[in-house]
Amino acid sequence: MGFNTIPARNIENYSDRSKYMLIDVRSPDEYMEGHIPHALNVPYEEFDAYMPGLSRKLTYVLYCDRGATSLLLARKMFRAGYDVLSVIGGMNAYRGPLSTVRRTGRDH
Repeated sequence: MGFNTIPARNIENYSDRSKYMLIDVRSPDEYMEGHIPHALNVPYEEFDAYMPGLSRKLTYVLYCDRGATSLLLARKMFRAGYDVLSVIGGMNAYRGPLSTVRRTGRDH
């Protein structure tokens, strides 16, 4: 694969926003139903337009519903030269606190 995956239970280990950016690639509606705190919402369909503006100094932690979409995107980002991690099982595996505060790609 060329990049790493992490279990959802370890997501707290990646909360240092000076090193990591947590990105929820689900739809805005799914994101607003509840997401991992401090996650930025950049829907999968919009990611290609957003990716060129990303810093190469951060590691990106991606998640979706079940992990398949974030895995595809992580592979694509890795091939483009980004440091990236994908959360195994996505939101279905996450058991931590949820937020409904909206952060979009324009907020970053």
